[in-house]
Formats: sequence, C-alpha cells, structure tokens
Amino acid sequence: MEFVTVATKAQAIERIAQFGSDGALMAGGTFVMPEIARGQRNPTAIIHLGRVAELSAISTDRPTIGSLVTHRTIATSSELERYVALRNAASTCGGWQTQNVGTIGGNLCNASPGADLMPPLLVHGARVTLESVKTGKRTLLLDAFVLGPRQTSRAADELMTCVDLDPMPDGAVDAYVKVRRRNTMDSPIVSLALRLTVRDRGGAIEDIRIAVAGAGPKPYRANEAEQILVGQLPTQDAVAAASEALARRALPIDDVRASAWYRLSVLPRIFARALRETAAAAIALFP
Repeated sequence: MEFVTVATKAQAIERIAQFGSDGALMAGGTFVMPEIARGQRNPTAIIHLGRVAELSAISTDRPTIGSLVTHRTIATSSELERYVALRNAASTCGGWQTQNVGTIGGNLCNASPGADLMPPLLVHGARVTLESVKTGKRTLLLDAFVLGPRQTSRAADELMTCVDLDPMPDGAVDAYVKVRRRNTMDSPIVSLALRLTVRDRGGAIEDIRIAVAGAGPKPYRANEAEQILVGQLPTQDAVAAASEALARRALPIDDVRASAWYRLSVLPRIFARALRETAAAAIALFP
C-alpha cells in the first residue's frame, strides 16, 4: 500500500484522478483507518490530505467551510458564532481527540445515518462543492449529496473542497439536541436541529427549518412538520401536529444503541425542547 502526501488542492485532485476508486482519502483518519484495520477496505494507496492548507479555512462571505476544517475548529470558530447548532454539534462529535483531527469533509463523506453535523448543516441550507480533473467543479445541496447509509454522489475521482451555508437572517435562532448513551462519546441515537424566526414578540413563526438524524437511512429535512408550523404560534396543539408529522416521516431501525420504538418516542420530545428554546430566544431579540 502506497502512502501519498499532497500539499495543495491541485495535487490532491491529480492524485485522486490517478488512483480513482483504488485510493483512500484521509485527513484525520477517524473513519478510513479503522475500516482498513478491520479489512473493510484494501486500497492501493492512501492519499493524505492533512497538509492542504487551502482546504482548512473558514470564509465569512456565505460562509464557506473548507472540507479539512476540524470539528474543534468549527466548535470554537468566531466566524461561525451565529451558527450555534453547528458549533454545538461539532463539540459533541466524539471526544476531543476525534474533534481535533476529524473533519467536516470526512463526516459528510462517511454518510452515517446519524452524522453529527448533518442536521445543523441541513437547516442552514448547506451545499457541497466537488472538484475533479475530468468534470471540473460542481455544487450540490447536501441532501442530494448524501444518498443513503455510507453512500454519496461523490465520484471516485472527485474531491470535496468546501461546504457553504445560507447566511443567518436577522432574528434567526438555531439549536441542536442530541440523544446518546450517558457518559459516552457515542454517535447520536437520534438528533435534531432547528432554525427559527418569529414575526414579533407575539411569537408567530415566520420561518422554521427542522432536520433529523438517526431516524432514517440518512439525515433529512422534516418538510411536512415545517409547513404545519409556519404562520402558527408554537401552541401545544401546533407542536402536537408537527410531532405527528415528524413521526410519519421517520423510518428508524433497531440497532445495538437503541430500538426503533425508543427513537420514535424520544423524537417528539427533543423537537419540543428545541422549539421551546429557540422560540423563547427569538422572542427575546425583539425590543
């Protein structure tokens, strides 16, 4: 097995084109190295991206996050100060060892159904940019990029270079809630992100975005629940109707961490908690 280190984005794209599906991309190595150790992958080469500085920056224009930006950098970034849900999700992604080396690109390309960063990225309209020697550059909505468990639309010769987010509107508030086993650094059993704006101090919902992970084959936006709540006060009846829509959309499974029943039971509770917290914070922004 060949170990190839690249120092620039151009070099990385060239090497990826050279090895194609026989090459394994590695930045922090938190996914690919355990897979190789377990015999799940046997690449001809490991292409190490960790020294590509141009993919390790955060731009505030949209903002744009380089694919090699680590979880720890996201969690502590002043450039992402208003993206509270994303920062909180990054701060709970494994222990500090994982956070210091694991990257946003690795988290998304691994395409876990419970990926920590996916719900907050979905509520902020994340788009993924892919580049290759053959096809050049293309940009996809995150929902179109992730196809299913461990499946993405990234071609073998493509490199994810960045993720960009919708700007935060004035008055918008977001939150992230994650359920996991106590005293562990486990992946979410189920998690939810929510972004909310209200019209005035009365609390009527102007806009709401809800995204869920761990309750289906891939993280997703809960569009039906969103449509129920737009224009409504977050009353008990409105929350109950939206919770029913969340349950209809969910397709949880039984696994070693939790049952499908438990996931369906806890999802309305974390949704209500996130809505309650964001609504109170959004109302408090009005004079």
